[in-house]
Amino acid sequence: MFFAAVDPGITPNASFPFLESLKQIGGGILVGAFIIIAIVAIIGAAMLLAGKLSQSSRLASGGGVILLWTGPVAAILGGINGYILWSQTAFPLGF
Repeated sequence: MFFAAVDPGITPNASFPFLESLKQIGGGILVGAFIIIAIVAIIGAAMLLAGKLSQSSRLASGGGVILLWTGPVAAILGGINGYILWSQTAFPLGF
């Protein structure tokens, strides 16, 4: 069955008073999350290095686990950021 696309006649309203602040808050959350992930990755690398140098397998294992988890979390955040950027350029809604 084939359905023809129907224009519903809805136009985006870009004059919301809170839209710009909402974009700033969202961007701040993403940047803050990337900074936290970088700090956690540095701590994990330091733990891994200290554990390897002092032959502490528990410390090295903890640092390795931290490094293994920061990669996927950073990839997910990057995907979210990329999706937001793509949606802003793919659908020019005026804001």
